Amino acid sequence: MRKLTESDEYDIRYSNSSDTKKLSEWLKWPGVSKAFPYESEEERNLFVMNWAAFYRYKCTLTATYKGSPVGMAILFLMPYRKVSKHAMLSVIVEPALQRKGIGRSLVRNINHLGQTRFQLHRIYFDVYGDQGVQSFFSSCGYNLVCSQKKYVKEAENVYLDRHLMELRFPKNVEEQEK
Repeated sequence: MRKLTESDEYDIRYSNSSDTKKLSEWLKWPGVSKAFPYESEEERNLFVMNWAAFYRYKCTLTATYKGSPVGMAILFLMPYRKVSKHAMLSVIVEPALQRKGIGRSLVRNINHLGQTRFQLHRIYFDVYGDQGVQSFFSSCGYNLVCSQKKYVKEAENVYLDRHLMELRFPKNVEEQEK
């Protein structure tokens, strides 16, 4: 059986303003708040606007199936010289289509984009709580850098740990050290 990502109707492209509606919709689904720690609708809307502001830098990708968005990934580029070769990664896949290769495809493509277009040395990914994505990102080449206990307050007396994962691009790091 062919994976969805092997279909002729699957594609990855740069994100554009028409994807914002779908992103906002995905962020409203139950359980998503553990991956994106916003507390209110206002914070969620600010997050979407922030994500959309990066479209112009071509550091966001949208996976489509049959022409409709099914997932997105973004490199939050850093504006300061000292950390300009580092970026934070966020990925979201339509819940009904998770575990079909879309996330892996997006991560592989955004990593390539980060290394080649932006000459990044490192990409970081935050995992909040125990979402089961640590092993996924490990299989994509990311390593656990640190963990912080009770980093995000989810509800009264409920806190989530934060796990910071990192992908290093050895060739780019070697160039930096010269």
